[in-house]
Amino acid sequence: MLPGNDRPPVQRTQTTTLAGLAFLCLVILALLALGCGSGNRFTDPENTTGGGNPPDTSPGGSDGPKRTIKVVNKLFSPVRLAQDGTVLGTAGRVDSVNVTVPLDGGPLRWDMIQGRNTAGDLVGEPLGYHFVVTASTPSRIVINNTVNGDRYFAIMLSNRADEEVEFGVNMGLGESEKKWERRCGCTLEPDSPLTYFGYYRLLEGSNIRVYPSGANYSGPYDTWLRFSHQVDNGSGILLLNVFAVPGGVTSL
Repeated sequence: MLPGNDRPPVQRTQTTTLAGLAFLCLVILALLALGCGSGNRFTDPENTTGGGNPPDTSPGGSDGPKRTIKVVNKLFSPVRLAQDGTVLGTAGRVDSVNVTVPLDGGPLRWDMIQGRNTAGDLVGEPLGYHFVVTASTPSRIVINNTVNGDRYFAIMLSNRADEEVEFGVNMGLGESEKKWERRCGCTLEPDSPLTYFGYYRLLEGSNIRVYPSGANYSGPYDTWLRFSHQVDNGSGILLLNVFAVPGGVTSL
């Protein structure tokens, strides 16, 4: 953000509140199942929208003691569950799966399945973590947007403008946070519906800059700032709408 530009624009962009998030999620899931709209230039990370993920799968061939747990995935990307390199199951986005875990093996690890842009590059951050499963492990484990103490947010962006736009995340931060800058390489065509673009690190100074398509992250842009209170706890969803192509440097 440039000094003196911390003013809201008039009829340029709008942040969708999270009141009624459950209803919006149902609408978004329907859009995602249809490929996120014709204007999307983002490859969905596996067509796993619930109901299609496998049930209990092979526990790796171990003859020792096992424990079946329910893994609840609140993220808007599917997650793959594995132990010692053996995949035990996949939980779809905002879905769950039961996995049978050998207790004599290593930690159970989950890794989010990222999407890619049309150039084949992974989009967003590669979320993942692990936990040890013992006989006393709770029978239900939840995966959400807080990973190892750090919070992440998922961008759901629509373009209601009459021109194509592109965006960048955590742009222009200080040296210690510059590693979290992400130039998605994603664009949204005019009249694109809400489209999912992966997860990004949520920092005190996190921002999202929207540029005209082809600007290569330079020139005029609009910026979303101070939106951490609008990020849903659990899914990490942040819903945003673009209504006009940026014509200057504007804080939202």
